[in-house]
Amino acid sequence: TENLIKDLPAPNVEVFCLHGSGVDTTQALVYKKGEFPGSDPSKILKGNGDGTVNYRSLIGCTRWANQQTQPVTHHEFPGVDHLQILRNEETAAFIANLIHNINTQTRKQRAVRKKKILLKKMKYQHSSGRANQSEIIHFSFLNHV
Repeated sequence: TENLIKDLPAPNVEVFCLHGSGVDTTQALVYKKGEFPGSDPSKILKGNGDGTVNYRSLIGCTRWANQQTQPVTHHEFPGVDHLQILRNEETAAFIANLIHNINTQTRKQRAVRKKKILLKKMKYQHSSGRANQSEIIHFSFLNHV
């Protein structure tokens, strides 16, 4: 599969890569000559991963950090397996915190955009002589916030 994804381009969106680690995971299946296909492997090599996906694949998303301007957030949850990642209290709290931070940031960005639009409108109305006294006071207040 390495050749299938080696040229996979970065998605150019903010990425949150969260996964378990430190769980025995199949890394390779070793077959003796004549065993494949038709029989079980002679040896199963285990290594780090989340019990389903090996570690090397789990951290594949980190290469995008150098390929795009948007942030790539990577976080491991030691001892959490592939199926438990969404049921684990620590991961659920981590994801809830991410969502809260994104929502807070989005609200702040919207407020700044609204302020800029209002200021632009007020400057136009003031320069054209269309602003009334309360709008001028409001405009003055916004410029000092």
